[in-house]
Amino acid sequence: MKKKALVIGGSGFLGKHLVEELLLSHMDVTILCRNKPKNWTPNSVKFILGDITNKETVDYAMTGVEYVFHLASKAGIWGAYHTYYKPNVIGTNNVIQACKKHRVSKLIYTSSPSIVLSKKSVKNGTEELKTPLSFFNNYQKTKSIAEKIIIEANTSSLQTVSIRPQAIWGHGDVHIFPRILKKLKRKTLKIVGNGKNKISVAYVKNVAWAHLQAALTHGIGGNVYFINDEKPVNPWTWIEENTKELGYSMPTKKVPQRIAFYLSSIIETIYKTANISSEPPFTRYMVCEIANDHYYSIEKAKRDFGYYEKYDLDEGKKEFKKYLSKINKII
Repeated sequence: MKKKALVIGGSGFLGKHLVEELLLSHMDVTILCRNKPKNWTPNSVKFILGDITNKETVDYAMTGVEYVFHLASKAGIWGAYHTYYKPNVIGTNNVIQACKKHRVSKLIYTSSPSIVLSKKSVKNGTEELKTPLSFFNNYQKTKSIAEKIIIEANTSSLQTVSIRPQAIWGHGDVHIFPRILKKLKRKTLKIVGNGKNKISVAYVKNVAWAHLQAALTHGIGGNVYFINDEKPVNPWTWIEENTKELGYSMPTKKVPQRIAFYLSSIIETIYKTANISSEPPFTRYMVCEIANDHYYSIEKAKRDFGYYEKYDLDEGKKEFKKYLSKINKII
């Protein structure tokens, strides 16, 4: 009999790749999402439309499921606390309660390394890193709370694991490179800092595979894992390598990090005082993310569930460049 898996947020960027990975492993897959995507290829997948903030919907979706992958969250770097708290914390609580009720054996949660991002650089960071005393935005804060309640929910009957993928790239990216391409097109992309920092990035297919391996491995409940490509990259070289065939010129002028951080603090204050809901052009979070070193070790994932780069990065880059060429025409 096929094992049954529920992918919450399975119609998103990472979710689609995870569903493909589960189908390759001959699992029976159900997706819980708010809207069914157009031109969905796998006909064997069952869709349940709804929101994780609705207890009844989550409860219904969980019936008969053995593995739950919780990918859904409100992402972003700006916005009111309650708009993040409801889906990211209350929604996660609903997922945990439904898992317990239906005796789900494994709950894999997609967290984010952003919850440990601060003004300090991180080099080869491990899972022992502490969250900062204060956060730059409400996404960080609510994701941190959600990860904490996921890990605290771990028991012998419900094993919970948190995966922290950093800067996911690959075919279907709707978060990172579409924003970068828009800035390159408008010539508004700026190098912040000395331009020599290194960051972790993560190929989406390997991230999806890591989720599956974590679900299939016994005895790792209650753990957190960084997942990213083994070698860190310089973000500016990385951007140039992926976009040079599109004809854009890379920025050359550099803005000192200290000045950028100071200016972004002023901009954030103005936006909050004026109650402006739109995202500021620059924030403290963006400055630290762009200018600092922040790359992470994957040794714990290697040790605990045998993680390795199953999918070839060079092949992934070829596919990714074709995808970027396609979306570049419509952004």
